Amino acid sequence: MTPIIRIHDTLTRKKLDFVPLVAGKVGLYVCGPTVYDFIHVGNGRTFMTFDLVARHLRARGFDVRYVRNITDVDDKIINRAHELGEDPPALAERFTAIFREDMAACCCLAPDAEPRVTDNIDHIVALCDTLIRRGVAYASHGDVYFSVPDFAPYGQLSQQPLDQLEAGARVEVDAEKKRAPLDFALWKAAKPGEPSWPSPWGPGRPGWHIECSVMAERELGATFDLHGGGVDLIFPHHENERAQSLGAHGEGTFARIWMHGGFLNFGGGKISKSDTSMKILFKRAFKLRAVLEHHSGEALRYFCFTSHYRSPLSYDVILDGDDVATSPLRLPGLEDAERKCEYGYLTIEKLREQLAVGKSAGPGPVAPEAESWLPALQASLDDDFNTAGALAAWNEALALANRALDGKLDAPKDVKRRTLERLARDLATASEHLGLGAADPRAWLDAHRARRCRRLAIDAAAVEALIAKRNDARKQKSFAEADAIRADLAKLNVEIMDTPSGTRWRVA
Repeated sequence: MTPIIRIHDTLTRKKLDFVPLVAGKVGLYVCGPTVYDFIHVGNGRTFMTFDLVARHLRARGFDVRYVRNITDVDDKIINRAHELGEDPPALAERFTAIFREDMAACCCLAPDAEPRVTDNIDHIVALCDTLIRRGVAYASHGDVYFSVPDFAPYGQLSQQPLDQLEAGARVEVDAEKKRAPLDFALWKAAKPGEPSWPSPWGPGRPGWHIECSVMAERELGATFDLHGGGVDLIFPHHENERAQSLGAHGEGTFARIWMHGGFLNFGGGKISKSDTSMKILFKRAFKLRAVLEHHSGEALRYFCFTSHYRSPLSYDVILDGDDVATSPLRLPGLEDAERKCEYGYLTIEKLREQLAVGKSAGPGPVAPEAESWLPALQASLDDDFNTAGALAAWNEALALANRALDGKLDAPKDVKRRTLERLARDLATASEHLGLGAADPRAWLDAHRARRCRRLAIDAAAVEALIAKRNDARKQKSFAEADAIRADLAKLNVEIMDTPSGTRWRVA
């Protein structure tokens, strides 16, 4: 039986029962990056959110086609390339590769399609022509504009009256060429030194909004199920996308449900880069690539999921000093998420090691708590992708596993074994929904330890030498010496664990 999934729709401001256009299939389009620089953590939160949406729908039995575009020609790309003395297409290609690496580090699966603007120029020109013929667009001095006054539904998505909407969008346009202040560019006449393509109105390049109308239709059809992005895209980008597509094809087309993720907040407000110190801090603490140098992408994913995707998420930064450029900084929310991920992988590792010894208990009863947490996790995600509820269930399972592993589960031996087997299986299932806990535990834990050593300036080789010395002391039954070495390691924030497969250590 197909579960009932409810999704909040931005257009209606209501939570709706999700019924796909085609039974069992889902078309999902998400506005991807403009590849002129490293993305920031707020961008990453959006893409991790919709990776989870695709994962959960697939885990619930839907055949999902997930499309996320690449904007590879844009004012920002051209300006940044000129700043760096780089060819704009080369710059776009470089940051596309970086973006993909960063998304993989955050446990995001590759989308099913990743169309680029530059591969769709002919189709963009064709849509501009269609909109002109339908009377909702016009050509002016080599540019093409959408005529907002000629499209009555404009403003429905953002739910703002036209007289309150401000003109302008991400791509600035010449007001003297426009008939009305809110009209926006579909096609921009070429300027010297910019990439351009031929069109009926002269050489030029696409405006920002037209690209997604074209690529969504090409990949998913004129009407599809879900359109996602950050809340900052509601106006003007998504409002304009919707106007273009409905203007070309009529009411009832394009996205059936609109989804928007909330802001990442810093210091109680939306991140701003208006002053020099903030620009420095932004580069150090908010650029995703910089964060990933010191923290796990999976921990960042966990942190993002602690809040509902539509809610703002507080991203706190603590500077241990006055110099914004050089003072050590801490990200307490992310550090807490790393501890949670480490706990999870330690648990999964112990589960696997214990289950590798002995025989399966076979079918039969398990501890009641082992049966209830996974349905609770799935039900939370069915309810508009409530990741906070899902993480609560995930942590409940880990706590139960540790109670059982530590011999604190009051149950017969076969029930304990069967409970551990059930937990291991269901944790793997939960990973398919959340994108957490799917890595090799030892590989993740070793990488996490290495990052912690770098952050805290701990000499890993020296730690290994002390552990080897302690092991030799234990072999010689010099237990006082071994205990003294353990105490020395504790002073370095190093915790050691003696296991059947050898001594392991972690940074406490």
